Amino acid sequence: ERGGGWAVVECGLGGRRDSTNVLGAEVALLTSVELEHTEVLGDTLAAIAAEKAAIVAERGALLACVPPHLTPAVREEARRRRGGSVTQLPPSADRDADNVELARVALSR
Repeated sequence: ERGGGWAVVECGLGGRRDSTNVLGAEVALLTSVELEHTEVLGDTLAAIAAEKAAIVAERGALLACVPPHLTPAVREEARRRRGGSVTQLPPSADRDADNVELARVALSR
């Protein structure tokens, strides 16, 4: 039998409380941050960014494409969870293009 080399798994509700958190992924991607699920994730973009960044596994890499003012919250949460590295890609006006770029960077690791 041949096993898979990698898998793409989408989180359902942020990172800290998401069931995918048990996977211990080597690389996690944070694609966007919006005011959504505020009753669970928090009522500010920074709080939501931190919750979503909590998907990073210990010593795992986090690739994020969030506005620069949210980068400190993302970096702090990754540090708190002992993530290995945070790479911030600059967001553009085209979310689909941003997601493609995140995937390209992740696959190059």
